[in-house]
Amino acid sequence: MGNLLVMVLVLVFVLSLTPVYGDVLEPGQKTVPIYYVLENMNQYPGYVFLLHGDPSPDFMILNSSPFTFYKFSVASIYAVDKSQFNPEELMALNTTQVEGFFQNNTRLLRSNHQLRSIYGTVKDTNPLDNATIMLKVVALDEDGLEIRKDRIIFGYHDGQSLSRSFVEQNSTPASPRDDDNLYWYYLLPILAALAILLILLYRWYR
Repeated sequence: MGNLLVMVLVLVFVLSLTPVYGDVLEPGQKTVPIYYVLENMNQYPGYVFLLHGDPSPDFMILNSSPFTFYKFSVASIYAVDKSQFNPEELMALNTTQVEGFFQNNTRLLRSNHQLRSIYGTVKDTNPLDNATIMLKVVALDEDGLEIRKDRIIFGYHDGQSLSRSFVEQNSTPASPRDDDNLYWYYLLPILAALAILLILLYRWYR
């Protein structure tokens, strides 16, 4: 009886190692996040680049590092002349005042793209982990800010990265890999549990 109890506890423990996703999704699905990099912003040292989204973030001062935001938000990039921007004043505003700053401030130049933080939903056996869209400023002056989506870099569970260029700005390239080799990622714990079960049963009935 003691061996049987140990067998059950070991089986429960091994199966509990199977990954669980926090988002409420259909069984067998996962969400793939998107990150963004504004890669040539250093070519415009006279400007500060800001991110503002609905419902968040209130604002984010961008640098050359990858950024993302709340998964249900839609965000835009803004540019403002550095001589006309005081970050301390912006940080002192409440949420309503920040919204007014981005809606009514004529010094702000809004980009031509609305950004989303989710690439899409795929099977949880799909090796795709994330996607990073590389953005480039193609025009920036007192008349406006134009940004181009240059390419997207797909990151996979096995460490591989693959890049695809944007042909159309409103059409995001598909992941070049859709293999389901992550089945082994989920199957191995189950196989290990079955092996332990068979060993214990063998010893129990021997």
